Amino acid sequence: MSQKESSIPSEKITAYVDNELVEVERDEIEARIGNDPKLKEICEAQKQVKKLVKECVLLEKAPVHLRARIRRSLDQAQIVPGFLNLISDIFRYHAVKGLATTCTILVLVALPWFPAENLTPSSDDVIAVKLQVIEGKLICVDCEQLHSEHINSVKHSDFHRAGLKTSDGTIWQFLDYGKGSELIHDFSRLNATMHVEGKLINGDHTLNVQSYQKI
Repeated sequence: MSQKESSIPSEKITAYVDNELVEVERDEIEARIGNDPKLKEICEAQKQVKKLVKECVLLEKAPVHLRARIRRSLDQAQIVPGFLNLISDIFRYHAVKGLATTCTILVLVALPWFPAENLTPSSDDVIAVKLQVIEGKLICVDCEQLHSEHINSVKHSDFHRAGLKTSDGTIWQFLDYGKGSELIHDFSRLNATMHVEGKLINGDHTLNVQSYQKI
């Protein structure tokens, strides 16, 4: 069933299924779904797809930029009818755990004709790391990104991820591993100024955190 058949945008339905809407919007959509068999069918379909994906692979919340990258890749493929359209809507708010699995999904969905021999990584693809020291304010990366895109209806959730915003406005994210996991999931430090040391992953603004302290 396509988005055109629904009187509510699919991303709103996805946010409703994930319980990420503010109370007023949630109640409004719930009432409309109760009076509209088509909307109820779409909602149930998204719940079933979400359940199937969870059964096949481990899912966890991911940074907004990764969800957006997956969504753009699926949209650009222009092959997202029916079932795949529901998958792409869910990936707007979820991402498969592990970069390797994410890349596999994108290859299977967007590039089914790509020769298998071309998937072999070259020596240039090896991830490079170097030590980095940064200082900044601990923020919710997901809320920051959503607000920058003028999406204000999604409330903050403990499933969101924390990151660091430096004085020049650069937003750094952390690998969900070791010390990085402590920073990502503990929002009690939100808005605190932090000194963080870690390994820079492949030149991106992502750190494998080695140590941190509140300034």
